[in-house]
Parts: sequence; structure tokens; C-alpha cells
Amino acid sequence: MSDDVLKLAYEAACSALREQDATLTSLRNRATGLLSAAAVVTSLATAIGVVDTGTGQGAMLPVWAGWTLLALVCLIGVSSMFAVWPAANWNFGPDPAKLLASAGTDVDEVRRSATTALVSAITINDASIAARGKAYRVGAALLLAEMIVLVAAALTGGG
Repeated sequence: MSDDVLKLAYEAACSALREQDATLTSLRNRATGLLSAAAVVTSLATAIGVVDTGTGQGAMLPVWAGWTLLALVCLIGVSSMFAVWPAANWNFGPDPAKLLASAGTDVDEVRRSATTALVSAITINDASIAARGKAYRVGAALLLAEMIVLVAAALTGGG
């Protein structure tokens, strides 16, 4: 493999790892927003009246709605926390210590070895991003379910 091709492959692998890091950061930000949206819906449910407000009318929302909303908020919290939790095997780029340990070795061989390691890291990171992306999508679906339950409960009234 020519020197230029090795450089290109190494730079492409480093660039892919930077893009993965940006993707993970974006996913974590969206998961945090999801949790915030769930908190707003929960506040709205409380304002509408999941509990008896002392007006003599009882709770404005049915009991089933309160329990369902509680379960949904908990599940949204779990999915959001999974998305923002630190990734145990996350790789950010080449290991400088390993590169330094290769001093005196042919630079093309070092670059080839580093690029191979980076490609492996990209695969590991992809699995982490996919799992967190799935958790985020589940959380978004649960948020939609939370809003549907709230509207349905408000329409059916207390009882």
C-alpha cells in the first residue's frame, strides 16, 4: 500500500471517530431534552389533576391514568439515562502511548497498525451508538404514549 493511501486511510479513520463522538454528544443532548419534555408533561398532568385538589370533585384524572403516567415517566427516565450513561468501551482516537512505543518502527507499518485499530474502534463505537439510539427512540415513543394517556384521561374525566 502506498504511503499516501495509508495516510488517507488513517485520516479517514480519525475523522470517523470524531464524527462518532459528535453523534454520541448529539444523541445525549436529545435524550436530555426527552427527559425534560417528560417532566413538562408530568407537570401538566399534575396541574390538570391527577390528585384530589380538595375541591370536593375528587381527582380530575382517573386513577389508572396516574399509575400509567408514573410508569411511562419511569421508563422514559430509564431510556434517557441509558442514552446519556458513559460508554464503557468508547474509543476517541489513536492511543498516543502505543504510537510512542512504536518509535523506530517503519512509519508505514505503524500507520497501518494504527488504522486497523481505529477501524476496530469504529465498529465498537457504532454498536454503542446504535444501542443508545434505540433507547432514545424507545423513550420518544414512550413520551408520545405519555401525552396520549394524558389527553385520553383528561377526556374521560376522573373516576
